[in-house]
Amino acid sequence: MTDPRDLADVAPANEGLAQLSQLATDLYLAEVRAAECAEVAKEANENVRRIAEGLIPDLMAELGIEEFKTTNGIKLKINPSYRASILKARREEAFAWLDENGEGSMIKHSIVAGFARDQDDEASSLMERLEADGFNVKDEEKVESSTLRAWVKRMLEEGKMIPMDLFGASKVDIAKITARPEEMFGE
Repeated sequence: MTDPRDLADVAPANEGLAQLSQLATDLYLAEVRAAECAEVAKEANENVRRIAEGLIPDLMAELGIEEFKTTNGIKLKINPSYRASILKARREEAFAWLDENGEGSMIKHSIVAGFARDQDDEASSLMERLEADGFNVKDEEKVESSTLRAWVKRMLEEGKMIPMDLFGASKVDIAKITARPEEMFGE
């Protein structure tokens, strides 16, 4: 592969073309740098996640503490975080569970506007009218991820049992820095 720095030496004689050639080279080098930075950021974020969601909460649980302050002023606190996502392969099963357990109102029909699960007749009627008028209509049912996440949090905090695997649900304890040492970082 050609070293990108070698490209700077290749330029046409015409001043405008030389400028365009340099800008093309600058763009290429900027894209290479952006890709490198994106990879570094990805690795840094994974390291943050590994420490904040794994190492610190595990050690603090082992030590039996929920908050901690270092001698240099960093304060840590463990906060619960909830995650949930219904996989397509389990969508019908999850929707059936929600219906059977009185939570079906979270499921929405989407045409142009959202319909609650208990508004099937209205959604079908509108679809039929739109199709009769020549519109290509698609009926979609879904549970918004923020709604599902909030529901999982409420259920778990109320001590109610839900099929966690069906909803791709998990509770993750995350370490949060609640105070930063000014003298350490010059803030």
